[in-house]
Amino acid sequence: MWNLHNIGKLRGSDMLAIERKNEILDKLRAEQRVLVSDLAEYYNVTEETIRRDLDKLEKEGRGLNLSWEVRNGIVTHTKGTWAATPEGRIVRMADQIAYVNHDIEDAVRAGVLDPATLPKDCTAVLGQTKSARITTMINSILAHSDGDVGVGAEENEAFLALRDFMYATVYVDKNAKREEQKVDKVIGELYDYYLNHVDRMSNFYIQLAYQEGRERAVTDYISGMSDEFAIRTFEELFVPRKWHVL
Repeated sequence: MWNLHNIGKLRGSDMLAIERKNEILDKLRAEQRVLVSDLAEYYNVTEETIRRDLDKLEKEGRGLNLSWEVRNGIVTHTKGTWAATPEGRIVRMADQIAYVNHDIEDAVRAGVLDPATLPKDCTAVLGQTKSARITTMINSILAHSDGDVGVGAEENEAFLALRDFMYATVYVDKNAKREEQKVDKVIGELYDYYLNHVDRMSNFYIQLAYQEGRERAVTDYISGMSDEFAIRTFEELFVPRKWHVL
């Protein structure tokens, strides 16, 4: 679980920003609201990139017309004061539940976490698997949300304890921290390379470099890479290949 993973999972690393903006606009028209974190993960870009997309859509007069409630849900989604609306509060709660459980799955897959070490008092309440834990929390929210968003005290206590366990173990794991240092190196080298080779990016980012500066263009380009794409690009650019002699 390193920085590149937090950038999001691949949905086409070279997707043009104009295509992304058009899709976001379609989603807004269809669903009446969007969640920055969901869009960032879906499009494999940073939340800041999505926020700029939303601002540009509005400023260009494309009919976005975000309500106060939507903006309030966006700015309160991650931390701090909770949203003023039940909709804003439930999506924040849903993301918290999803992130913890997906991080558990990722940590197990990466060999950082043994599922047998999960706190027994937490799994006894929430379940042994990702699906079971998410289902338990959903059912608890449904059972305790009468007029406002709520969750059962037992389930909430178990979930918070599980989240604390992840912070105390996985998120500060020395192996994961060593991987983070490698990621910093990968991102730094890619940034320096494209800063000096703007023409190696797709046409949209070349245009963006002229409009908003190459630093912004390179940052957006790299933020659109998945783990695998970034590592593969780094290897292609900086790791010597073996010669195959017939």
